[in-house]
Amino acid sequence: DGVTTYQYSPTQKMYRKGPSKGGAVGLPMDGIVKGDVKKMAETFKVAGTETVGGKPCIILVANSQKTAQGVTPTTKLYVDKSNYHFKQLVVTMSVNGPQGANNVKTTMVVKSETANAPISPDLFKFVPPAGSKEAPAQPPAGAPGMGAPGAIKK
Repeated sequence: DGVTTYQYSPTQKMYRKGPSKGGAVGLPMDGIVKGDVKKMAETFKVAGTETVGGKPCIILVANSQKTAQGVTPTTKLYVDKSNYHFKQLVVTMSVNGPQGANNVKTTMVVKSETANAPISPDLFKFVPPAGSKEAPAQPPAGAPGMGAPGAIKK
């Protein structure tokens, strides 16, 4: 609905909800989300090739600017060489907390895709898994979080 964003941590069995930022997650993906090809070209650099799901892919890498919390995410976008479809996204970052650095890696893989198919509104509803609990709205600055800012949108 563009109003609420959810983050879920399977290892902690917790989820957090907060206001949506209109599709922007503060990462180089903003150019893709908004369809801004010029921004993407200025942000991403070709960093080689790798196979994802049996498909040879071009790896595009972007280093974001440091956030207010001192986090500098690195984003790798894997694009199929044969059709230029997005196949995988990997975001890595190191978050400094009370116990030192907490390395966070978020991976999103496209397992299948269908063009121009109708999309059920139910796909945009977050249902917390059984046994999970809601976490506080926002951790204190510098505290280890539940994961990268690439959240599930409601």
